[in-house]
Amino acid sequence: MYSKTRIIILFIIVLLCAGCTINEKSTTESDTKRKSRFTTIRYKNGLELTEYSGNYEELTIPKFVDGKKLVKIGGFYDEYDSFFYGPFRGSNCKRIKVPSTIKEIEPDAFLSAYKLERIEVDKNNKKYASVDGVLYSKDKKTLICIPPNYKNKTFIIPDGTVSVKSLVYNDIESLIIPKTLKKIDINSYYPAWYYDSTYFSACNLKNIVVDRNNDYFKSENGVLYNKKGTELLIFPENSEIEEFTVPKTVKVIKRFYINFLSNLKKLYVGKNVKKIELESDYDFELTYSYRPTKLTIIGYKDSAIYKWYKEQDESEYLIFRLI
Repeated sequence: MYSKTRIIILFIIVLLCAGCTINEKSTTESDTKRKSRFTTIRYKNGLELTEYSGNYEELTIPKFVDGKKLVKIGGFYDEYDSFFYGPFRGSNCKRIKVPSTIKEIEPDAFLSAYKLERIEVDKNNKKYASVDGVLYSKDKKTLICIPPNYKNKTFIIPDGTVSVKSLVYNDIESLIIPKTLKKIDINSYYPAWYYDSTYFSACNLKNIVVDRNNDYFKSENGVLYNKKGTELLIFPENSEIEEFTVPKTVKVIKRFYINFLSNLKKLYVGKNVKKIELESDYDFELTYSYRPTKLTIIGYKDSAIYKWYKEQDESEYLIFRLI
């Protein structure tokens, strides 16, 4: 009788311990959910992800949030900063996996995820794919996003890629463009991003090389032009060029981020340039944060570059010298 009583007591203790273990596991899962939050808004027949708050370095975006299907990775516009932020702004995410339910991704959705090294896509996703941690359309004809903290020094856009939606990179020094590329969204080209009142230089790009058989682009001395040479498209921010003369064929300058040109000291611009689309880029009072030396622009008074210069805020780091 005594033996049977002991057995019953031991059995009860085992059950209680098992119960404690289950509760402990449940609590841990609950804590995990509290540490990982997804903010969404209604979008078409599902939800759009606008913000994420969590501590994970590796994040798998869920297919459903509160029982509703997640169909878009978007972001939000901060009226105070006048800037678009992706959901992963300032997060610790180094790797993000996109689920099969996602049908739409904003090109700038990963812009301010400055630690992000890889984007991976569920193989069952019908709209998107990833190759070596880079985001593409499903047919791989459109490059959508290179992770901001992509680690390779050289990035070769795969042959067969037709268009590029967004160029945001960090450690890349050389960008190789194939013969198949027809379009680059130049307006999406960022050499830096903005986070918590601080600008992070996001570009180590020194050199752009275009396949000589490309019918839409060409490069000279690492600078990107359209094929005819009438438009200067991108001047790499970390180019080692110290003195640069805009070629006489150029009529339009598209992207030339003055504040982030770390080595350029003299810029010669002739009357052949009729239109300037330079970014004064986050106001010239910030220039000292990025430019180790002064930049002297040399040109004519009755020119597009001089008119552009007069429209900018005064800066001791930007000088115009008339010919």
